Amino acid sequence: MNEIEQKGIPNSNEKEDINDIAKQTYENSETHSGILVFRIGNTTLELSEKSLAFTSELRRSGEKENPDKSITTTIFIAAKMEMQRRVNESGKSKKYLFSTINPRLALWANTKGREIFYWTNRGPLNKEYLDVIEKTNEKEDGILEQQIVFSTVIKPE
Repeated sequence: MNEIEQKGIPNSNEKEDINDIAKQTYENSETHSGILVFRIGNTTLELSEKSLAFTSELRRSGEKENPDKSITTTIFIAAKMEMQRRVNESGKSKKYLFSTINPRLALWANTKGREIFYWTNRGPLNKEYLDVIEKTNEKEDGILEQQIVFSTVIKPE
């Protein structure tokens, strides 16, 4: 059973490709000043580990219009592999906090991101705020008025 199937994401050729690219991304990650950096094309994810939690920052250079969601998913799968490795190594659970004011990332986190991380807390994400996110997402330069924080606990396997 592959990594994606173990995490409950349906298997398909596209998912197998994403898993393979995530593994390559994970293997080719770099560390700069204690921050682990994952790169796919113009997308970079910086993963930081503090004593109580992991945090991350996603950046895109160049063209930002309609970024490929499979790249976002793939780069976060690679980061999850590293978080899981570190938690397994320490034998202690650790929280992962993901926050964004980007409506596209908020929608991604609430769908594909949820399949990877099984968020234990999302806020604020009631029906009314999801409607605001979707409307903001339709604007070219939409930014949410309020930061959305997603969190989960990575446990040793």
